[in-house]
Amino acid sequence: AAAAAAAFARRRDGAWPGGGLAVPLAFASIYGPATLFMAWRLGFGLEARYLAPLYPPLLVAAAIALGGLLRRASERGPLVRLPRGLGGAGASAPALALAAALALWLPQQAAASLDDVRRWRAEGMGWTAREWTESGLVRWLRARPLDGYVVTNHPGALYLAADLRTTLPEPDRLPDDASAWGPRAWVVWVHGHRPEAGGAADVAATPGLELVAILDRGVVFRVADASGGGFSLAEALLEGARPLARSGFGLWFDEDRRRLIYVRDGCAEADAAAPFRLDVYPADAADLPSGQRAWGFDAIAFGLQRHGFVEGERCVAYRALPDYGVAAIRTGQWPRRGGSACGGARARTPPLTRRSAGYEASTPRSMPRVTRILALSAPSAASRTSTSATATRRPRRSSRASATVRSPRAEVR
Repeated sequence: AAAAAAAFARRRDGAWPGGGLAVPLAFASIYGPATLFMAWRLGFGLEARYLAPLYPPLLVAAAIALGGLLRRASERGPLVRLPRGLGGAGASAPALALAAALALWLPQQAAASLDDVRRWRAEGMGWTAREWTESGLVRWLRARPLDGYVVTNHPGALYLAADLRTTLPEPDRLPDDASAWGPRAWVVWVHGHRPEAGGAADVAATPGLELVAILDRGVVFRVADASGGGFSLAEALLEGARPLARSGFGLWFDEDRRRLIYVRDGCAEADAAAPFRLDVYPADAADLPSGQRAWGFDAIAFGLQRHGFVEGERCVAYRALPDYGVAAIRTGQWPRRGGSACGGARARTPPLTRRSAGYEASTPRSMPRVTRILALSAPSAASRTSTSATATRRPRRSSRASATVRSPRAEVR
């Protein structure tokens, strides 16, 4: 701010070399390379918040440079005579072009900003988004205050959403044995956050842990009384589920928890990066959110990064169905567009439009409409409680623990 004020104040008298460009460009030339060096040295990604300090000085430099160009152009004489209140003697062609561009651009930006504000107020943003604050993990933690030691890979988000106060620092890596976290300590692992510390499947493989609950957006463990070997989180998730179909990702369904499970063995990074699409057709259209009633179904887009995990060469994603009566579902995965299996995926879900709602354009691959498997009534309050209150247990090792998951090619209509 001081550099910008000094540049604007002194650019006319030439006190600063370059008519005021020196100060903002000097800041940008120092801060930019320093940020790049720290990102390379410390290994963090260049997010917008790290680059934000570059925007004001670069904007000031652009304004100063544009002002100089307009002054030079005006020295050649005005192109159009304007009233004195609108520009004095006249305006040059560059000035008219700039004014026209601003007249078109500023209202569009203002409208877009208002739309963003309305959406953020209604749905939240980031770790305050409704999709996170009303997720299965957050609701489970709100209903069950944890006693004793608590360790998590995302203490800030869980404190804001569930008032969970962790008693151990955020781990940089997983221990060789879970007993290092303390006797009967709780371990709450959020999917997709700090993958360099390990994913939920890596936590499950840590000796000395027992599974408490597998929930949307994360998993809850507890340090066992007796040390033992780790277990497969994928096998624990599939326990009690039945196969439905196989096309790319195998589709499984856990009826007790109203949960769809997508499993792919030998998956590549692009398979894990491509987003999923789940369309839920309700038994009663009145149950749909107001924004989805025009389509006739609840359109849910999600990715494996925040709704699943990678276990060895197996990719697993899962999503619970909404708490209303379901007549049918339609699900699949959008085409692969590259990205990282555990990092920030570059793939984006195509926007939902009136045309794509009927799947006449941009049809996701593997999108069968499944009608024979789902005719579910809305869960009662008692069943909803019993479903989320998963008992603390050590998953039993089934005979398929080391085998490849192979679901039959079920007929899908």
